[in-house]
Amino acid sequence: MKLQSINPHDQSIVGDLDVSTPKDIESAVLRAKDVLGEWRETAVEQRCEYVEKLKGLLLDNKEKLAKLITMEMGKPLEQSRSEIDSEVEFIDFVSSNSNRNPLE
Repeated sequence: MKLQSINPHDQSIVGDLDVSTPKDIESAVLRAKDVLGEWRETAVEQRCEYVEKLKGLLLDNKEKLAKLITMEMGKPLEQSRSEIDSEVEFIDFVSSNSNRNPLE
C-alpha cells in the first residue's frame, strides 16, 4: 500500500511512500534488537563519525531538503532551511558532549 504526500499549497503529489505492515514493523524491531549489542560496543568516536557524516549529508543537501519540507508542509522556504540548521546545531551539540560523563 502507498501513501501519497500532497503539497498543501497546490494539492500536487510530492511523492509516494510505502506504508509498513505490522509484519514489516515487527521485522524492523527484531533487526534493531539483533544489532543493539553491536551498537553498544561501538566506540563513542565511531558513533560521532556517523553523526558527523549525517551532518555533512544534511548540509550537502540542505536546499533540496528545504524545498521538499516546504512542498510537504507548506512552510516558507526560509523556515524549512532554519529547520535543517537546527538539526545541524543539535548534531554539533551531541558530538561535542559525547565524551562527557552524564553523572558529572
